[in-house]
Amino acid sequence: MTLTATQIPTKAEVNLRRLLAVCEKQASEEISLIRGSDKVKYVANIKYLRKLLEQIEWEANSEQIDKTAISEYSRKIQQLSNIVDENKL
Repeated sequence: MTLTATQIPTKAEVNLRRLLAVCEKQASEEISLIRGSDKVKYVANIKYLRKLLEQIEWEANSEQIDKTAISEYSRKIQQLSNIVDENKL
């Protein structure tokens, strides 16, 4: 079962999960190959993931929020950010 921040995932949460999967795959397969425009796109995607996470937290304020799911999303985004910092993409 996939963790979700709310009972029914919002559009922002679905987009976050999809983009997170793409970034994780790219990071695991191509980290040494990311150059030029791919590098810019990767960094922009991580920034957008952070915005989506903020939106999910804001939307979930009025509902029952699963802090475990939010924490897991945050941890994964931080790992992707660390890869950028470590490898100076």
